[in-house]
Amino acid sequence: MIEFLKSWVINIVFVVVLVSLIELLLPNSSIKRYVNVIIGMIIIIVILSPVISVINRNLDMNINVFNSFYKLNAQSSRLLTQLDNAGDREIFINEYKRRLSESLRDYIKKEFSFDSDVDLVINEDLSSQNFGMINHITIMLKKNEGNIIPVEKVEIGSKDENKREDSETTLTQKEKEMIRRISALYGIDIKNISVIKEK
Repeated sequence: MIEFLKSWVINIVFVVVLVSLIELLLPNSSIKRYVNVIIGMIIIIVILSPVISVINRNLDMNINVFNSFYKLNAQSSRLLTQLDNAGDREIFINEYKRRLSESLRDYIKKEFSFDSDVDLVINEDLSSQNFGMINHITIMLKKNEGNIIPVEKVEIGSKDENKREDSETTLTQKEKEMIRRISALYGIDIKNISVIKEK
C-alpha cells in the first residue's frame, strides 16, 4: 500500500514539474490557453488514476463472480442430467429434502425455541424450472416441558365445549410470527404452511 502511494505521488510530482517546464517554454499567445486546458486534464487523469484502476478491478471482480456463478449452475445442471437412474434421482431428492427440513427445524429451534418436526413437499420434476421449490411445509410442534404455555381463562359450568376445541386449534402470536417469517424466508405463501401442535 505504501509503495502504491509512493509511486502515485512521484507520478503527480513528475507531471507537475513537466507541466511547469512546458508552461515556461510556451510563448504568451492564444495557444497557451488551450495548452493549459489540456495540461489540466492530464493532471486530473494522473491524480484520478488510482480511482480508475480500482473501478476497473471491481468490474473485473464482478465479471469473475458472474462467470463463477454461471459455471456453478452449469455444473449442477450437468450433475442432474447425469442422474440417469431413477433411484439416483430419488436419493438426490430425498437428501435435498432432508437437508432442507433439517435447516428449517434448526431455524425454528434457534429463532422461536420450538422443538419440531418438518415435512416438506417440493417440486420434484427435474425438467421444471421450479425444480426444488417448496410447495408446502408442515410443521409439527412438539410439546416441550420447558416452554411456558399461557393458560386461558376457564369458566366452570360452561356448556360451550366447541369454544374450548377452537382455542386448541388457534395459533399463538409467536407461532403466527414463525409462519410469517418462514413464508418470507422461503418465498412460500402462508396458506401453504401448516402447523400441527402435539397434544
